[in-house]
Amino acid sequence: MGDPDKAVDTILEAPFTLEGITFYPLTLARYANFEKIKSPFLFGGNDIEAVIATIFIMACPIEELKALRTADQIFQAAVEWADGLPPGKLETVIQMLTKQLMELSYVAPNSAEEESDKKKLPTDS
Repeated sequence: MGDPDKAVDTILEAPFTLEGITFYPLTLARYANFEKIKSPFLFGGNDIEAVIATIFIMACPIEELKALRTADQIFQAAVEWADGLPPGKLETVIQMLTKQLMELSYVAPNSAEEESDKKKLPTDS
């Protein structure tokens, strides 16, 4: 298991790069766009169009994202963006982001859980 501080920083606070693509911090604006497209990040599911749009939202500079007002505009821009990626890169990025998100969910227990039920990080003892 990785460092929980690094997992949180990677997803929420600092831009990071995977496979040469810069991903930006999760902000309220990005979150609102996740809601707009019914992102699997928020609503579950594995609709490939929504997965690609979710990744696009995280990789799109905020000024460009602000110009996309509707879900249809986001989906169209996401498809154009994904079409410009080298073959196999999108699949690799999806796998890497899934791993990052799984790590984050492992270290961030549900606040409604009883204290004894909360996930604990393994120790190196």
